[in-house]
Amino acid sequence: MCGIFCLFEHWTDQELQQGYSCCECMDLGDCSTNNRRRGPDDLRPVFFGGDMNGKWNAEFRGWVLWTQGSSMTPQPFREVIGNVLLWNGDIFSGPLAQDSISDTEHLYTALESSGDILHTLGSVEGPFSFIYYDQPSESLYFGRDSIGRHSLLIKIEEEKRRLIISSVASKSLEKWREVPALGVYMLDLKRDDLNLTLVPWREAPGASDALKERLGVDVNIKNAVFSTEKNEITAEPLPEDSPFFSLISGIDDRGDVMENLLADPKISKRVDEVLKRLRESVRLRVEKKPDYCRNCIESRLRYKTVNCTHPKIGLLFSGGLDSTILAAIAHEFLPAGESIDLINVAFEKAEKENRTLDKKGWEDKIEQRKKEINFEVPDRKTGRQAWEELKRISPGREWNFVESNVTQKELEECLRTRICHVVHPLRTILDESLGCALWFAARGSGALAGTNKSYESPCRILLLGMGADELFGGYTRHRTILKRSGWVGLAKELETEIKRISERNLGRDDRVVSDHGKQSRLPYLDDNFVRFVTSLKPWERCCPVEHLPPGIGDKLLLRLCAFKLGLKETSHFPKRAFQFGSRIAKSHENASDISKWL
Repeated sequence: MCGIFCLFEHWTDQELQQGYSCCECMDLGDCSTNNRRRGPDDLRPVFFGGDMNGKWNAEFRGWVLWTQGSSMTPQPFREVIGNVLLWNGDIFSGPLAQDSISDTEHLYTALESSGDILHTLGSVEGPFSFIYYDQPSESLYFGRDSIGRHSLLIKIEEEKRRLIISSVASKSLEKWREVPALGVYMLDLKRDDLNLTLVPWREAPGASDALKERLGVDVNIKNAVFSTEKNEITAEPLPEDSPFFSLISGIDDRGDVMENLLADPKISKRVDEVLKRLRESVRLRVEKKPDYCRNCIESRLRYKTVNCTHPKIGLLFSGGLDSTILAAIAHEFLPAGESIDLINVAFEKAEKENRTLDKKGWEDKIEQRKKEINFEVPDRKTGRQAWEELKRISPGREWNFVESNVTQKELEECLRTRICHVVHPLRTILDESLGCALWFAARGSGALAGTNKSYESPCRILLLGMGADELFGGYTRHRTILKRSGWVGLAKELETEIKRISERNLGRDDRVVSDHGKQSRLPYLDDNFVRFVTSLKPWERCCPVEHLPPGIGDKLLLRLCAFKLGLKETSHFPKRAFQFGSRIAKSHENASDISKWL
């Protein structure tokens, strides 16, 4: 996951007369420190900048995490013509997908030769954020993919006519905001003012007011890159859907529900289609990578011959439905002799005193009991269950179940020194809880279950289950909305879930995982997979009706996929929020309150 940074600052007449030649900005130091951890493969202080056109001074910096192509490509990338590209992304599919050279170099060539920058960017299929300076038009382009899977922050100082863009900032810096994942933003450098224009990926009614609120400046909205696709899905079940509802009615046994539904040819075909597309998404994300772990890649970058047999793919593994499905499918595409890391995180909670102890010796025993720490959190228990099921269905694979136990002291230290900076500019208790749980899980430090041996995961690629709940109706609120507003209300909510996932979760999650020099890959949010699932009727994705308890109706289609993969126990696990399953969050706290740490 690369770190990208640029600063554009308008020169005053006085600065021009004094030969002003560099940007002096306190944000640069803190941003550089945090970006450097994102791109540990090329830590040289490479940058490009200076006078761009006699009006604007600029500085471009990049830090590289090598994840595609036969060799690493330093950034910022530029050739003779003077265009500059900073790229943090992966092109997994579509017309621009290829394997021979790095995405950065390939995209740069496409942008330079296409004659249509916006449509070239719009044809990228995969997660990305980018900054591109086009010298012929004297324009700066930047933005995030339409789902918002990679982070990009912006700081606008109108009074100084200064614009700063970075993958990550710092808690010590003010006025940073997340770039809304709405389209491509442009700055016209032929003008003297700090002007911003947005060309949305698709029509975005009300975007102007929303951008004013979220960025604090006026943004000119242009016509969309692509025409809006009409969603023809009927919001209420039709007569042809009645066989489906009759199948699920009156069945109480969880196994019978799955067996009966999969016996229906139409439903079984739909499950097969979901699995086919999810398999392709996972395949791309486990195969498109250098074949080196984070330890061996250091030798490879020093031009040494390396035969790496260590694990390269890990999963943030709660043992829930989403991550276990990904693990089972990843097994299908990785070499047989390569182990897979399942990283399971738990946070400290002191054991309660046992009041049934005999009075004799109580004073001595109570001190010992207070010191005992229990890491048997809900996610640890389901994690072990799912691990055992994976071993049962894939006995030839070595699964490393990594127990990452975090004490309160370590949590507070890392929250103060590292996590608060990468979660910034988000500030709620929910952001704190999720950010901490994800940061420690991504770190991958712990002990191998069953051995008590200390272990540090060498994986550079981590598969995450983000997006599954939004696509397949996994939240408790989906059941409530269906009860109150019917299928029409649930259809609208599912559509909204995907639209707002970038601003609620993904930018923060990207910054947190990347702080360890690792890349998160999100198979459920593959462009083609999202298009297919969102084309399905809402009751074909989930069926949170009253007579189907949690663990069946919610994410029903995904549960059927798990059942068909052989994950019969996992297919029934009820949804549990990560922050509660790992026991970092406290149930009495209000998730929307401002965190004292952030």
